[in-house]
Amino acid sequence: MADRIQIRRDTAANWTSANPTLTQGELGLETDTGKLKAGDGSTAWTSLSYYTLGTTGAAMYSDATANFTGDLQKSGVSVPAYSDTTANFTGDLQKSGVPVAADANLNSFLTALDLPVADGSADQILKTDGSGTLSFADASGGG
Repeated sequence: MADRIQIRRDTAANWTSANPTLTQGELGLETDTGKLKAGDGSTAWTSLSYYTLGTTGAAMYSDATANFTGDLQKSGVSVPAYSDTTANFTGDLQKSGVPVAADANLNSFLTALDLPVADGSADQILKTDGSGTLSFADASGGG
C-alpha cells in the first residue's frame, strides 16, 4: 500500500475566518495564494508566520497540473499551489541540507547520506567513505 502525504488546504479567507490551531508539524496551504504555514500545536492560524522554501536566486516552475521542476530547498521562495493536490517533483528535494528521496508513488524516506549528483557508469556500484558520502566506483576484487 502506498503512503500518502496530504496537506490541509483552504482559501486565505477561510483560514483566517476559522483561525484553527494546527498541530505541531501540520501544514496548512492557502490554495488561492500558494502560501504555506506550519503549525506548532499552540499558535492560531492568523499568528503563524508563512513558511518559505527555496534559496536566493533559485527558480521553481509549476505548470497547471502541479508538476514542479527545479531545486526545492528551505529559505525564501514560496511554492505556488493548485487545487490539484498531486505534486510531481524533479530535481533535488532537501530539508536543511538532508536529501529527501521518494519513489514514483511518493513513498519517501529521509537519508543522512550525501548522494552523488551525477549518475555512475554502467556496472558501477555506490561506495561510502564512512562519513555518509556516497560515490560511484568500479566493483573490485572477490572471486
